[in-house]
Amino acid sequence: MKRISLIAVSLLAVMILTATGCTVRSGGETATMPYVAATGDAQQGVIFSQQQVGIWVNGDGKATATPDIAVISAGVEVEKPAVDEAQKEAANAMDAIMKVLTGKGIDKKDIQTQQYMIYPVWNWNPKLEKQELTGYRVTNMITAKIRKIEITGSVIDEIANAAGDVVRINNINFTVDDPDQYYKEARDEAVKNAQEMAQQMADAAGVKLGALIYMSSSTGYVPVMREAYALKADMAGGAPVETPISPGELEYTVSVQMVYGMK
Repeated sequence: MKRISLIAVSLLAVMILTATGCTVRSGGETATMPYVAATGDAQQGVIFSQQQVGIWVNGDGKATATPDIAVISAGVEVEKPAVDEAQKEAANAMDAIMKVLTGKGIDKKDIQTQQYMIYPVWNWNPKLEKQELTGYRVTNMITAKIRKIEITGSVIDEIANAAGDVVRINNINFTVDDPDQYYKEARDEAVKNAQEMAQQMADAAGVKLGALIYMSSSTGYVPVMREAYALKADMAGGAPVETPISPGELEYTVSVQMVYGMK
């Protein structure tokens, strides 16, 4: 009975080692057995183990683009003793901003509410040693997509004039309407770069470059660096001139990893 049990345990151990791709060497050392992955040809395969095999290369590519869209984040912030007063002034100022945007030809579908907040304002009273409610603050922020990028400066100026002291312009970003073409250009360059590197490595090592057995890619985006923008004063008369906006360039990057076999 003990002999039968020992045989059963031994058979089970062999089955486990076979399923996991392991074998036992003399002295009890365990080693991982290689396995074969097909590459599309039933007669061929690539043997993998714990060590990387083949020629592994990384390639990078980039493409630059001139922005054709500006996205601004603008709105109003009003603080009043009573919440209804703050809401009313904020609503009037935002209505003025909306009229500027639509008057500049910006479609309503390109205007989106980003944030709307109402919250109390508390201040510390040192005499009473406690917080006191001093009023309410209403914040209403939107994003507007400006497709005629050349009018961005004048849009900012008119928004500031329309909303007055309660206006808030948080930031401005630049983009392109169709970035796919630039990613494709960068990807083509990255693949070519990796192919050339793999061939160079094979030549240097005195081996022949085999078939491509693996490929992956990742994309990146480097936005334009922008400076702070503000109304500039004319040196001669002191009157404000149009806010200067420089969209610069955008850079789209793609990285690829490729693995080749060796002959």
